[in-house]
Amino acid sequence: MLTAEKAGALTSEEGVALMKKAALLADPETQADILCGLISAMTQDELTAATQTLLDAQNRGNAWSQEVWNALWTQWGRVNAVSQWRAIGPAAAIAWVKTQSEGRLWDRRFSVPPAEDAGGE
Repeated sequence: MLTAEKAGALTSEEGVALMKKAALLADPETQADILCGLISAMTQDELTAATQTLLDAQNRGNAWSQEVWNALWTQWGRVNAVSQWRAIGPAAAIAWVKTQSEGRLWDRRFSVPPAEDAGGE
């Protein structure tokens, strides 16, 4: 299992290379372990690229486990929740707030609903 600590010790280039290798793995559990470990140590810029990579691959028919998506949105929430909400849209952002413990925590700390803060409708 790739821990956040080990992933954090990688350079951005090493992380990208490992993400590309993990995307080719046939074992979904090993793939999820590596991707979740990488995601848990990503910066905002790295998350932006990783989100696009995962979305592009999914649009080509490569499905990612829910565990990978949960790790991605959780890390976005840690790094820059408002950017996350802008990227995924108000409806998905509200769903994140309602279902993720970190999202509910954020909702209690700020008075502005995430959809409004993210420029939602």
